[in-house]
Amino acid sequence: MPNAEAEFDGADLGDRRLDRRLGAIVTRVAASPSGSFPKLVPTVAEREALYRFVENDRVEWSAILDPHYCATGRRCRTNDVVRVAHDTTWFSFEGSRTGLGPISSSSRPKFGPRGFAGHFSLGISNDDRTAVLGVLALSPFVRSDTPVAHTKEIRKIKHLESALKPREEKESARWMDGVREAERHVGPEVRCIHVMDQEADNFAIFADLAEENRSFVIRGSAGRRIDRKGKKRVNEALAERTAYVFRTVPVTARKPSGRHTQRKERVAKLKIRGTAVVLAKPEHAQHTTKKVHLNVVNVFEPNPPQGEDAIEWTLYTTEPIKTTEDLCAVVDHYRARWRTEELFKALKTGCAFEKRQLATYEALLRALALLVPMAWHLLAIRNTARDAGEQPASDLVDDIQLDVLRALSPTSRIPSHRPTCRDVMRAIGDLGGHIRQNGDPGWLVLGRGYEDFVKAELVWRAALAHAEK
Repeated sequence: MPNAEAEFDGADLGDRRLDRRLGAIVTRVAASPSGSFPKLVPTVAEREALYRFVENDRVEWSAILDPHYCATGRRCRTNDVVRVAHDTTWFSFEGSRTGLGPISSSSRPKFGPRGFAGHFSLGISNDDRTAVLGVLALSPFVRSDTPVAHTKEIRKIKHLESALKPREEKESARWMDGVREAERHVGPEVRCIHVMDQEADNFAIFADLAEENRSFVIRGSAGRRIDRKGKKRVNEALAERTAYVFRTVPVTARKPSGRHTQRKERVAKLKIRGTAVVLAKPEHAQHTTKKVHLNVVNVFEPNPPQGEDAIEWTLYTTEPIKTTEDLCAVVDHYRARWRTEELFKALKTGCAFEKRQLATYEALLRALALLVPMAWHLLAIRNTARDAGEQPASDLVDDIQLDVLRALSPTSRIPSHRPTCRDVMRAIGDLGGHIRQNGDPGWLVLGRGYEDFVKAELVWRAALAHAEK
């Protein structure tokens, strides 16, 4: 596995001095992804240079990320098919910052938390391991301080105004932007299956994807109309299909948050069914297409415990649904979307992005571009160790890195004979203060351990180079 610094190779910021400065900064950040910028550099001069870099208007944040996009595309091209999961997360910052907007639906958004959103397109392998291949596209955006509508009449007017707004000006445009950018980096020789959550449940998105011959799986509403007169809906068409036992799955406990209700831990027996539908264009949809032919897969829990909400997903797709195996494959594509949630945790906890003390939106974007490859690298280490734990350690680290971990782990956490990926992750977690009885390392301790590991590796390699002279 390449180190995080390799994800910046070939960066072109339009000025060789800026390219060299980026290289020096990357070396520091890679050694401590979660460390504050003032603590990353040993001298006042270097600290000033780092802040001048992230505040420099000549530095395009997208140019910092371009090498990582290209490297991710190369990793994708080692596969015939890859999943591309698209999802949005909100970054919240304390204190006074320039250029940020509201991130809550508070009736007084100017007084609520401030921040911005990042819409990510993540490459994921099309197998049971769901290996995270890297970020293929990133689209940040800031919401304006528009007052929230209080009355039903004003909400109706605002809904109509939103429906009539040009599509390219809507937040929903980010979905197709991410699809096209991801496909550009992957190339035409690989088939991408684009996976999205309910925010992308939009007729215009379905129509665009279908017209452009894109493969996709999108979670949506089962209440969509499937004929022009609106007399039949998707859920009614699904009810006519035979349902098969799908899987018995453990369901974790969940605290109430946002639109999610509280849930107790249980084992759920799920059923699955599918059908072909023709979605009619809604009245205000901004698209020339009148109808879209799609398949629908429905996973549901027929007998939830009393007082518990039933588990149910309705997935719109271009993938085949002729067999039970086909139906299960669609569900597995959607389940891979959860890798994006892990990337966001790696950014926010493992790399402490929301703790960065930068005063402007533009500076925060440059910092985000620096940290995205670091977060991907942490996530790749964690997932490889967890999902392919018994694979040889050489899948994650080279011989020198193994020697470093052995030196840092005097209690022989890294065995001398056939060390595994899981041994590597646990050794790194130990450096961050992980207690093994608590299961696998979390993002916080993994980030701390990774920091010590990379610093030690830099010193080790420098000593080896000096000894060879």
